[in-house]
Amino acid sequence: IRRPPRSTPLYSSAASDVYKRQAQARSVASGLARQGIVVSGIGVDESGPTQADLRYFRSGERDEANYLGRALGKLGVSGLRVRQITGHEAAAVARHYELWLAPPKR
Repeated sequence: IRRPPRSTPLYSSAASDVYKRQAQARSVASGLARQGIVVSGIGVDESGPTQADLRYFRSGERDEANYLGRALGKLGVSGLRVRQITGHEAAAVARHYELWLAPPKR
């Protein structure tokens, strides 16, 4: 399994509980940066999955997505599901990954 280059883009979206999700996303981004993985943006979305979701768009990027998933697990992102999203390959740039953080449990 190869380690992604330093310029690997990872986009993060946080569903509901905006301030808590933004704080968690910033913390995850800092932890990834220490591992040489750059988070190129954090977005907030009121909808989203009920569990943490790392999405990738091309089957050839599966190994790199799994590497990112393990790195996220080490940073405390629990219940992470790594999955390929099909049908968007043409619109997504190469090596585009999205991390969706689930709302906190109450």
